[in-house]
Amino acid sequence: MIWQVWENNAWVDLPEPSEYSVNSEDLDVDSYRSVTNGNLIRNKLGTWTTISFKFNFRYEAEVISFLQHIIDVYPLKIRATSPLITGGKAELIGYVGKSTSEYIYTQSGMGYEVSFNFIEGKK
Repeated sequence: MIWQVWENNAWVDLPEPSEYSVNSEDLDVDSYRSVTNGNLIRNKLGTWTTISFKFNFRYEAEVISFLQHIIDVYPLKIRATSPLITGGKAELIGYVGKSTSEYIYTQSGMGYEVSFNFIEGKK
């Protein structure tokens, strides 16, 4: 996945995640079933996207640098390119709903594992 954040009127490249997943969900309003034939009658609001990112090993400076681009930024505008995204590319506006950081030890030394969920909040 290639992804960037919009900051100071320019796209800023961020590191490729070790793992990621994309979830899409249809949302609608005032849906009901027809009493005559049982068909679902719905007014679709749209399809909203959630992207979960995980970074397996990063050094402290890297973690500080990219977390300041995403945590507590609202609205957060990202551009992502991935075969898991409908159309292969998307510009999304939203926020980070949950993030987790963990200090770990590996053969490469001491570092951090970071994960967070980007939640689309605006179309």
